[in-house]
Amino acid sequence: MLKKIDEEDLLLKIDPIEIQDYRALQPVDGSELKYIESVMERQRLVSALEQQARELEASQMRFRTLEMLYELFWQLGYTLNYEELVRLMLAHLHRAVPHDVSASILMTEDLCHVFIQPNCTLAPEVQEEIQQRLLKTFVRMRGKNTQLEAEQCPITTIEPQGFDETRSPIRSIGSSFQVPIINSEGNQVVGLLFVAAQAEGAFTEEQVRLLYTVANQASVSIQRLRTLLAAEQQHLESLVENLPEGVLLLDANQRIVLANQAAWKYLALLQNQSSSPSNIVTSLGEQSLEMLLQPPSEGKFCHEVVLEGVQRQVFEVVAQPLIAKAGLGTSNWVLVIRDVTERQRVEETSRLRDRAIAASSNGIVIVDARLPDLPVIYVNPAFERITGYTATEVTGRNCRFLQGEDINQSGLQELRTALRLGKTSSVILRNYRKDGTPFWNELNVSPIYNSEGVVTHFVGIQMDITERKQAEEQLLHNAFYDVLTDLPNRALFMERLHRALERAKHSENYLFAVLFLDLDRFKNVNDSLGHIVGDQMLIAIAKRLEKSLRHGDTVARLGGDEFAILLENINGIGDATHVADRIHQELTLPLNLDGHEVFTTASIGIAVGAGSSYPDYAGYDQPEDLLRDADIAMYRAKALGKARYEVFDKNMHARAVALLQLETDLQRATERGEFLLHYQPIVSLQTNQVVSFEALLRWQHPERGLVSPGEFIPVAEETGLITRIGWWVLREACTKLREWQTQFPSSIPLSISVNLSGKQFSQPDLVERIAEIFAETGVDASSLKLEITESAIMENVESASAMLWRLRKLGVQLYMDDFGTGYSSLSYLRRFPIDKLKIDRSFVTQMAGDNESLEIVRTIVMLAHNLGMNAIAEGVETVEQLAQLRSLQCEYAQGYFFSKPVDADTARSLIASSNTH
Repeated sequence: MLKKIDEEDLLLKIDPIEIQDYRALQPVDGSELKYIESVMERQRLVSALEQQARELEASQMRFRTLEMLYELFWQLGYTLNYEELVRLMLAHLHRAVPHDVSASILMTEDLCHVFIQPNCTLAPEVQEEIQQRLLKTFVRMRGKNTQLEAEQCPITTIEPQGFDETRSPIRSIGSSFQVPIINSEGNQVVGLLFVAAQAEGAFTEEQVRLLYTVANQASVSIQRLRTLLAAEQQHLESLVENLPEGVLLLDANQRIVLANQAAWKYLALLQNQSSSPSNIVTSLGEQSLEMLLQPPSEGKFCHEVVLEGVQRQVFEVVAQPLIAKAGLGTSNWVLVIRDVTERQRVEETSRLRDRAIAASSNGIVIVDARLPDLPVIYVNPAFERITGYTATEVTGRNCRFLQGEDINQSGLQELRTALRLGKTSSVILRNYRKDGTPFWNELNVSPIYNSEGVVTHFVGIQMDITERKQAEEQLLHNAFYDVLTDLPNRALFMERLHRALERAKHSENYLFAVLFLDLDRFKNVNDSLGHIVGDQMLIAIAKRLEKSLRHGDTVARLGGDEFAILLENINGIGDATHVADRIHQELTLPLNLDGHEVFTTASIGIAVGAGSSYPDYAGYDQPEDLLRDADIAMYRAKALGKARYEVFDKNMHARAVALLQLETDLQRATERGEFLLHYQPIVSLQTNQVVSFEALLRWQHPERGLVSPGEFIPVAEETGLITRIGWWVLREACTKLREWQTQFPSSIPLSISVNLSGKQFSQPDLVERIAEIFAETGVDASSLKLEITESAIMENVESASAMLWRLRKLGVQLYMDDFGTGYSSLSYLRRFPIDKLKIDRSFVTQMAGDNESLEIVRTIVMLAHNLGMNAIAEGVETVEQLAQLRSLQCEYAQGYFFSKPVDADTARSLIASSNTH
């Protein structure tokens, strides 16, 4: 510790000079003597005063010196930097010791530095001389082991406050003095203190002592500074060691002076080494290190690079030059290495999230829940595209402006409640774009909470579902309306019919009717003019039906060419029949369809529903039952000739139920083998012998007995069972024929006729299946006669002709059944390979009393002969009919006159009897 110097110790005490009081002397004679005495006295007085002044000046000089030393000691006590310590010493020496240049050399932490402080401009050679003197003396004092070169000791020039630029440069040194600075242990020189002047002998012994005093104080300060810096270094190293970042201190030669464990770890990862890297260049790379250690530029005090480790970690390295404040021996650069893998992942995720938000096709809006009225702070491009507003136009506004004047929507209250309570909400709103056009917005709003659980923002995701809404509306419309005619469809019609039934249950006087309408021969329009024209026809019919109804009545398209009409609150059945008549009247008018004039008619069935006041019509519980009965009535109208209406009665329902039961029983009959064949003989009118049999299908019902073919054949045709039944008939007939041929070999060649249905005739594998039956039964193809109706052949002339020729090639004979009742063309008949024409029984039975029927039979027979065919008459029952047929030269006949259809045993007997005659 420095002892405080008392100012009184510095003052010089001057003894008072005793001066005789000459005022008491009396003048004496001898003026010269008096003058000499007076002069001598004055001389003594002046000498005493001069001596006192010199002593006072010396005392003041000592005081200033002590004052300088006290100030130097106090300032050095607070100095934390070697360079600052040297600056203070040289500055105070400048004040206390007159000189032209001062200097110091200082060794700290194996680094040497030279400081020179001239009072005026210093010639380069003088500066070099001073450096060489300092180095030479310093090396000599430190010992032989110290080796220093001038380039190893950089020079720092210090310009004092009294620097005189006007003086001539110092070009030589006349006198100088060097004082060593010794460490606190007294065993090593750590520096030198140097003063010099141009003049010789410029320094006094007192000034030299002052230099030693300053050097001793410098030694104390250096030791204190070393202790302090060591403690700070230890604290710094401890602090750096515990940092999560890697910290490196580099010297000017890019050597690592200090590094914490994190730094070694990161450097090892950067160069894939488990041990610490020996050279920082190996880890960071020369190019990266060169970039990092660039000198600071204007506005940029540090540099950074991003490097990737071998294990795909990402490191950020920041380098900053170290401004020396802690001493001369500090590193030149500090490098900080951070593992930014997670940060980069988060940033990449954030960038991806931002990109996804920006690229999302859904509009995204973020509002600030901390500000009044929830202002918008962000919208993505999709929001701008959907709404037509730019981000600038909506930022700071509440989103309610999108609602326009439509502020009473059902979803708004739910949304407001969710926003007030900070909850998630999903609503569908009708919003308006900037141009005023509406759009449907499916809005999902979610709150964003901070770490304290307070809602800070809301995120809204809006989806423009206008097209979906329109599609839903269209789907809803399509669910209840016919796509082609835009009439109500079956679903909507049944719903309205259900409401009418409910109304009837609660209103006893309520009466309503259902009309089931089916267009007659609509298939002909589709087949001839095409389905496009057929669709045009349905649209035109729909418009006419709507025109025929009252307001409030319903007309629906059920499908195909079927329509249904609901007449509500009618006064009686007459209102329903009147509407049916009006519809028929409308349909008599031609339809102009794509340049074609088309006429059509409709069959209409009517069913009536009512309240309890009308017991004949009440009793319906389900709308399907009412529509079913109207449908039954419609089919009754078709059966009675079409182009008419029929009102449903209970007998119709009974018939429909019976028909359904018949269909069910018919299906089971094919599985149980309930069918059998009866055979009606065909007789040659020339020989009166049986030459053939017609196989006729019979159904032996287990409960009803034999069922008439006229009753079940149409049902089999309609259900498609006729094809399977037909193959059974053909196989059974051929089997029986082969049995008879074997039993009666000497008789005339027997053949058998089998009716071929239109559906069976249209089967593509008909010829192959018949050939298989021939192979199974052993029947010769010439023994089989296939009877085909005119309608089956004329339905598709070209394909029918090809099939007939294939059958003829197989060897089968072909009969045209029921000739004269259809619409065959003679030109086509000539082209077909037909062997015989069968005259329908309706003409034969009326020949006796109806000349017209007789002429028709005559014409058919003549036509057959002219075409090289034979004729077979059906339904012969009397002798007179037989005589007429023989007179007309008809070759064959069959009918009750000869025999009714009989079973196989009876037919065998007929063959045997015919052979005996």
